[in-house]
Amino acid sequence: MLRDERGFVLTGRDVPTECWVDGLPPENLATCVPGVFAAGDIRAGSMKRVAAASGEGASAVSLVHGYLETQRVSATS
Repeated sequence: MLRDERGFVLTGRDVPTECWVDGLPPENLATCVPGVFAAGDIRAGSMKRVAAASGEGASAVSLVHGYLETQRVSATS
């Protein structure tokens, strides 16, 4: 997992372009590792506030469900 100079996990557009797929950045909370998402204080660029972290965590659930669905569809194709 890639981190910035202060040790925070890079997500979304902060992930280096060589990790982007088809020239597109990962989802906002996605890391460079497929299926791994980061939310809250561990994420580079986060607000470092409890309310923001819990909102990001809730958003990550939706991203995980989407990722798992793509894996299910790929496995059955």
